[in-house]
Amino acid sequence: MTPFFLALQLLATQDPSQNAQHVLRTDDVASVDLSTDDAKTDYALGFTVGSNIARGKPFAPDRAAAISNGLDDALSGKSAQVDMPTYGPKVQQMMSARTPPPPGLAEEKKKGTDFADTAAQQLGAEKLASGLVFKSIKAGSGANPTAADVVQVNYEGKLTDGTVFDASAKHGGPATFPLNHVIPCWTEGLQKLKMGGKAELVCPSSIAYGDMGHPPTIPGGATLVFTVELLGINRAGAQPGAAKATAKEEKAEKRRDASLLVCNAHYWRRKIQQEYANAKYGGVIDMEEVYFDEQQAAAEEPDENLAEAKKWLRENHVKPLPCRSFTLYDDGRYQDDAATDGDMTNKADAP
Repeated sequence: MTPFFLALQLLATQDPSQNAQHVLRTDDVASVDLSTDDAKTDYALGFTVGSNIARGKPFAPDRAAAISNGLDDALSGKSAQVDMPTYGPKVQQMMSARTPPPPGLAEEKKKGTDFADTAAQQLGAEKLASGLVFKSIKAGSGANPTAADVVQVNYEGKLTDGTVFDASAKHGGPATFPLNHVIPCWTEGLQKLKMGGKAELVCPSSIAYGDMGHPPTIPGGATLVFTVELLGINRAGAQPGAAKATAKEEKAEKRRDASLLVCNAHYWRRKIQQEYANAKYGGVIDMEEVYFDEQQAAAEEPDENLAEAKKWLRENHVKPLPCRSFTLYDDGRYQDDAATDGDMTNKADAP
């Protein structure tokens, strides 16, 4: 009989009111040679593992025997006798069911539910089927990550009372991790972000750290609030450094888009002012004057896309590309050469 089997068998037959010292009776261990320090250390290891598994609730003898068989196979280097991808995840479910709930669990969950319900009512917030409340803070551009990707982020995590329990700044800067190796709330929420985007994630305990929490910083059943900014995406199977390269490409694309808006706005303002002046002071009185009045008024109306483009350029300390980087067409619009498939038949001269 192996030490692990004996430890588990003892746990299966003990009175829950007894402590470990009372369980170690000489008649139970007579068949095990514990005459050397190494043997006693091995037994202590087995007993520690068994105690952690039992958690004060002894297993029935048949279940203790099955657990012992699994330990024996693992320790001796044998292959598992069951399909581990299927039954491995069920271990956590079983152990959670055997663990008594932490004090105040119901109150913590109620507090979290109320917080999430309030957050879901905020302007721009979206509550998903999982219970996650997603609220965009800053729109990104380009690609979204998938669950199989590695991402680079800045983040800050808070409890519902505002207590910060973790932040990337505490660890020296942006964090990088596989998106399928984090809490479900992050796996789901980050897939809704585009490069450069920033959002608030309100995560119920069911898709965060569950009923047990993460003591001592996260209470059991706690709803968590994360602010996350997506800085880079390393596609599954991509070479190291791909996330950084992708971020650089995304920024370059954003710069071109913003520059194109600025160039078109400047061109039309100059064109309208020039033609309006010709019509006004050249003595031409016809419907063109009305047309130019309308065009000038339209040019002076606020353009949200243009405002966003200028804001992005300022915030990222980026100068717009010169307008000669684009192609001016006869209809008075600048276009990105890459988007015109090389059709230069209606190219015009820039003013």
